[in-house]
Amino acid sequence: MPLSTLGTTVRKEGLKISNDAVGLALDRLVKDGRVHEHPIARKASNASRCFWHASAEAYVDRLLVGAIAGGGEWTESQLRKTAKKAYHDLFDEAVGRLITSGKLFASPRTGATRRWQTSQPRVTDGLTAAQRKSLEAILGRVNALRRSALTITEVLAFLDGDSRSRPATVGGDAKPPAEGLTPETLMAFYAADLPRREGLRSMPIPWTWRRYVEASERRGHTPDMARFHKFLQDLAASGRIALSRHDTPSRLSEEELAVVERAPDGGIFYYWTPMDRRP
Repeated sequence: MPLSTLGTTVRKEGLKISNDAVGLALDRLVKDGRVHEHPIARKASNASRCFWHASAEAYVDRLLVGAIAGGGEWTESQLRKTAKKAYHDLFDEAVGRLITSGKLFASPRTGATRRWQTSQPRVTDGLTAAQRKSLEAILGRVNALRRSALTITEVLAFLDGDSRSRPATVGGDAKPPAEGLTPETLMAFYAADLPRREGLRSMPIPWTWRRYVEASERRGHTPDMARFHKFLQDLAASGRIALSRHDTPSRLSEEELAVVERAPDGGIFYYWTPMDRRP
């Protein structure tokens, strides 16, 4: 909503206040994290600043989630059109969050145009006709030396199934979840802190970390930050939660920076949001 529209709305409620004063009040709310300033499409000097109750990233996320809700496949330009041009700089990160949460996948279709789809592609979908033909030729040579011949269908099914059934590991061994931390306890932490968010659904990771530390100490356990982050990453990868970045990480305290996780490009994953309320 533009600042000018907000000023008019406030004055209709009977409060005599200038748009400049409304802007100062909004700046204080932005500083407190209760309101977020958004990019504006017009570059003119008299363009009105825009604000919303959630961040620009959350706004773009909501638009993209709505756009893909019915399932299907889209070109990159089609998805980009779901948001106004002023938000296009946030598009790539928003798509990245959908990929991380398991809601969007890169299409295996080849060509100059990038495509995205809501169904997880099979590994072999990316094979070209020439590659399939080569695979069939290799299979013919192999079958000549086998007692029981394999069909191309069986080979393709093996390739697809192997890629999906192999568990993700770190250093060769999958780590168990952090002691005392389960989806149920995570949602209990979320419910305990949600009233402090005053209507927002995203939850600061440092808040949840403190809840986890307190719960661990009560049980006589040592909190494990690495496993805490791994636990959130696994839930994000399975689509149970979504991770999102902080708009202005320079404002974070040293204590908060020690808890949050950094993205490969240096960004800060500061919030997590449940994709549903089920544990």
